[in-house]
Parts: sequence; C-alpha cells; structure tokens
Amino acid sequence: LSNTKTIVYADFNCPFCYVLHQRLDNLGLLNKVEWRVIQHAPGANSNSKDPKQLELLKTEYQLVLKRAPEIKIINPNIIPNTELANTYVNIIAGQQPDKAAAFRKKIYQSLRLDSLDISNEDILKEACIELEITPIILDKHLSSSLDAWQQLWMHGDFDLRIPALSNLQGEVMLGLQNVKSLNDFISLGIANKDENSNVCGFKAKDRIDILCLSESKSILDLVAETDSFELFFHSKISEL
Repeated sequence: LSNTKTIVYADFNCPFCYVLHQRLDNLGLLNKVEWRVIQHAPGANSNSKDPKQLELLKTEYQLVLKRAPEIKIINPNIIPNTELANTYVNIIAGQQPDKAAAFRKKIYQSLRLDSLDISNEDILKEACIELEITPIILDKHLSSSLDAWQQLWMHGDFDLRIPALSNLQGEVMLGLQNVKSLNDFISLGIANKDENSNVCGFKAKDRIDILCLSESKSILDLVAETDSFELFFHSKISEL
C-alpha cells in the first residue's frame, strides 16, 4: 500500500466536496487524507438571491443525485460564506484535534442535510456544544494555515477547481471521482482518473460595500448595474 499522504482541498459550500467527504468516510479513508478547507467563492453570501447562482446550485445538486445516489443530500438553496466555519475547523484542529473530524462532518451535514446557514456563528456554537468541544475563542493570528492553504490551492495545478486531491508525488485529481478512482489514488497511489468527474462551478460575485446617503442608493444601483459584483449600501460607518 502507498504511504503517500493525500491532501484534499475542499469548501463546505461545494456539494461535490460533501459527496467526496462522505464517500471517503464510507470507505474508511478519511484518516488517510489531510483535509484542507479553503474558500473557492470568498464572496459567497447566504442572503444572496441571485437567480443564476441558485439555478447553478440546483444543477449541481441534480448532478450529485445522478453521480452519487448512495449519498443522502438535499439542496439547501443557500450558498453560505465559509470563512467562519473554516476558522472554527482550523482552531479545533489545533486545540482539540480529536474532535476536528467530527466537527467537520457535523458542519457538512448541517448544510447538506439540515439546510442550516453555516455562516451563522450560532450554528457553529451549537455544533460545538453537541460535540462537547471547548468554547472557541476566535484569534486572527490562528488563520495563517488557512491563508497558506488558500494560496497553495489558488496557485497550484488545480485550475481553481474543487474538490482537488494531490499527493507528495505531485499527482493531482480534480472533481468528484468514483469510488474505485478514489481508492486507487489514496490507498495505492495510482492516479486512475475518472474522466466524467464533476467540479464545483459556483463563482460568487465580488462584494462591494458602499457608505452613502440613503437618497443616493437608487442612483448608484443604476450606474453600477452589473453581473460581476453585488452592492451593499450602508448609511452608517458602524454598519461596515
């Protein structure tokens, strides 16, 4: 068997990453990978009602049902920002490593089975209580590994796609792979890629926060009407 550690780059709001996680769990292979959480859509916002993004979410959900009928999943109809959830995972992995895998699984299921907004810190705190995890104290200094993983994924040979798997031999597998391909890659070190794999196609719009007078909002909306980003208007500095 191969002793090569497999690294997985994944995002909680990607349905294909969830299926990969559950498949590896079912195969007993999660303990053979290093699961690195990243943000493939840092501008994601659970309050967004962009019809194009919601339609893409529906399409990806239907693909998952077809490609992985053995995995239970629902369409949450939201695309939450995952920065806070990733931070919780990172802190728990550092401070209570024996709880990290269970917490990660709980967060995936909270979104994919219960349609909970995992960008809401109350949801993350409830998961900690349920798993008897010591209360989390957020510390920006602990985000260095998350930043490093993000850079490695963005500038690696992954074409900005997830899920992405790699090993120390430099071999890469992208997208949702079938069970045999996963087992060959992780257990045997053989890159037998499934050419019909699916990758997460969601790309969130960039967010722009604007401080302005309330009467200026309608004018700015017209001037900056675009599919490239979302505008969020604030009348007070304290709202930023």
